[in-house]
Amino acid sequence: GKANCIFDPSKLVLLANMHDSLEWLAEKVQGLGYLGSVSGIQDAKRKIQAPTVVQFFGQIQAKFEQGLQQANIPIAWKISTDLETLLRRLRELSELCLFTLRVELRMHCYFFLDCVKKCPYVLEEESREPDFFVLELNRDLTMCDEAVQNYLPRHKVRYLFDGLARAMSHALIQNLRKIKNINANGVLKMARNVFALQQNLTNIVQVKEAHFDRVRKYYGLLNLTEDELFTYITMYLSKQLHTEYNATFSLDEYKALVESKHPNRKMPERTAAVLDALLSKYQRSRPAQARARDE
Repeated sequence: GKANCIFDPSKLVLLANMHDSLEWLAEKVQGLGYLGSVSGIQDAKRKIQAPTVVQFFGQIQAKFEQGLQQANIPIAWKISTDLETLLRRLRELSELCLFTLRVELRMHCYFFLDCVKKCPYVLEEESREPDFFVLELNRDLTMCDEAVQNYLPRHKVRYLFDGLARAMSHALIQNLRKIKNINANGVLKMARNVFALQQNLTNIVQVKEAHFDRVRKYYGLLNLTEDELFTYITMYLSKQLHTEYNATFSLDEYKALVESKHPNRKMPERTAAVLDALLSKYQRSRPAQARARDE
């Protein structure tokens, strides 16, 4: 839900800034001594145990605990006077801040894409604009990109967005089950949604995200007649059953297509039953490893 996401740009900036600052601090701590020599370690321990240094790290600890609380990260940590432990802890916290940003972007996508259940997809006329939640998600992702790029190098920004297209595409396909009814104009509306998401993400990562092509193909199958859909599914299941053919869609995704309600396609109960039996047979025939990939 919305309460579980961080939509305040200042908190996203805080996480990016904390990651950068913790990395800087780890470099400074490492500079206190050379970990490769006994004398270096002993000298570093003397430096880090000095009253002024202990006081400095105490202030740093208080600042970062405050920042972690503001960013809703329930982590308690203490400054250690053991140099190796301190270095490891600083780097762990730095990585945690960056990973939290990566997870946060995915949470934002799932939150906005879940709004598909609020939108009608049986339309009398072709719509020229994407759905409201797509526009809001695009604005949100652009804002996130602009918020962190002043504190993170480009390769780390790419890390935050890496895999996002795949996650979004998977969510869009799974969302078919949340759409009660859809017609040809509704399929076109979904195609506009997918194109808008792909274009915006491509502008951010500077790489064309091909995962969205799979979503377009999936929703395009909704326009097939019952006979065409039956032929399509049986043909591809047959290939996957008798060869090492790489599945385009999972079994659950095929079932969602069969069960979806389209005014131009009324799947007879007999046809639906045959397809369901074929899907069940395929499920039993596949090796365990392949079934795991499908799921």
